[in-house]
Amino acid sequence: MDVVYVPGLSWKQSPPPIPGTPNAIVLSQNNWDDFGFQSTLNAAIFVKGVRVLDFVLKVLTPANRYTATYLDSLIGQGGGAGYFQFQTQIIYLSLVI
Repeated sequence: MDVVYVPGLSWKQSPPPIPGTPNAIVLSQNNWDDFGFQSTLNAAIFVKGVRVLDFVLKVLTPANRYTATYLDSLIGQGGGAGYFQFQTQIIYLSLVI
């Protein structure tokens, strides 16, 4: 299952399905501030193109207080979605269902 980050969505929007990627965990930004850290991402799981679960995911990586901004920088200026394998060390991960 792919993990896909979609930049540029409002924090109120649930991540959309990704054309051509029917089985994915799709992430988008959320502007929730946890005492100076913005590690919260909106998330959805899609199986065979059908949304099966919406949830919130907290991901904190070293030296990055703003997870969505960090993921935006990995995508660069090209726009579109970013497919990631988190190869950096994750120091905090929380799943809120």
